[in-house]
Amino acid sequence: MKDRWGVPAAMFGDAPEDFYSLVGRVALISALLEDRLHVLYCALARAPQDCLAGEPGRLLIRKCRQHTDAVPDERRDDAEAFLDAADAALLLRNEVVHSLWPFTGRDKTHGWRDIPRNRRDSAEIVQWTSLDAGQLPELVVDLVGLVERCRHVEQSVTRHPA
Repeated sequence: MKDRWGVPAAMFGDAPEDFYSLVGRVALISALLEDRLHVLYCALARAPQDCLAGEPGRLLIRKCRQHTDAVPDERRDDAEAFLDAADAALLLRNEVVHSLWPFTGRDKTHGWRDIPRNRRDSAEIVQWTSLDAGQLPELVVDLVGLVERCRHVEQSVTRHPA
């Protein structure tokens, strides 16, 4: 038996459609957040738009942190809190998007992914993660809010250039 897109029912277990829908939203909104982080970096560093184009969001966050002195003093704490929140959200996004989810339940599910050799702290080669039913909707809401917060930080820089 296959779903309407041809994915075999047994491939991921009995995952509800909302799970797929939420994972898709996490991926799409994260891509928008990464784009906004790129724009923010260019504003902070006064760099051309092609600088760091296509780089991962967490790298852009590290680069933005090097230029927070470009944010007006009264907004700097907000900017740094935004970067902290964006980093945490993109870390969770990576866990969600890059994990395999052999769906086993509706209230809590467990996923896993291989750990690249250069990121292993021990002999473990697999990282397990779990999500409860509310975490994906919360992540979607958080990511939407972070896109808006990123625009506000970028506007504070472009309105008050140093």
